[in-house]
Amino acid sequence: MWIIGRTLATDRADQARAFALMQRYRLSRLDGTARRFATDCRPGDPGSFPTPTDGGGFVAALNRAMEESPPPDRDRPLLRRLAPYGIGPGRSPEAAKLDPATRAALFAGIELSARTLTSTSRLDALLAAQRTDGWYTPPANTGAFGTAYRDRALIAALGLGANTPEEATYPAGVTDGLGLPFLGLNRYRLTFTPDRIPPARFFWSLTMYDADGYLVDNPDDLYSIGPSHPPLRTRPDGSVVIEIARTRPTAPDVNWLPSPPGTFRLNLRLYGPAPEALDGRWRPPAVENLGPG
Repeated sequence: MWIIGRTLATDRADQARAFALMQRYRLSRLDGTARRFATDCRPGDPGSFPTPTDGGGFVAALNRAMEESPPPDRDRPLLRRLAPYGIGPGRSPEAAKLDPATRAALFAGIELSARTLTSTSRLDALLAAQRTDGWYTPPANTGAFGTAYRDRALIAALGLGANTPEEATYPAGVTDGLGLPFLGLNRYRLTFTPDRIPPARFFWSLTMYDADGYLVDNPDDLYSIGPSHPPLRTRPDGSVVIEIARTRPTAPDVNWLPSPPGTFRLNLRLYGPAPEALDGRWRPPAVENLGPG
């Protein structure tokens, strides 16, 4: 079992209350027993569970994991197809007596996928984003993949953990409105008109990450824009304008999200998205490229 817990804090004072609340979180067994979990981690230590990228190591780790956590019934058709190759709980390619050429091809295919999955998923996201004003929205089955194994693998390659869309949806800004990657030497503007404010029942936020998916340090400690990250500046007509640039905009009614010198991407998060954000009636507007500045 793996859990991502999120506790909303709106300012520095609220952070202290959030930290105190999180110290009270506990994970316990439903039967009330004190038996240890199979893998225990110290508080704050997520542990290390690297996935082998060599074919033989991956199959061995996969088979071992399926023994420790048996696959659900929906996976039986796939497991029947994989059984002759020694993949499944209690199986191994060696016990399946695969001939050397077949085993080498199996392992080579796994290794090729391990090398290319991340780049393939990013290319898929880029192509999809270019059709929707530069924004990529994860598949509707995110977080509840069923037997959509490729979708599960692509999300795992990009971000690993993901909520179902009904709980939260994450449009990712991959390119500007011209279809070009974001570059720190340019200024960009994102405008939510009053009728296009992100429709979220709980809250929404816009966060900027570098090309590797990390927050970018900046002297102003500004990392996200949204109603839960005050002060959110709103124009008299109710619109929200956000500039993504290296320097602060001069207009007092424009929000600023500092950008890094190199390439970056944007993540828009809607917690408790309204139906129109789920069925495509609402989509994020294109990010305007203002040129160098």
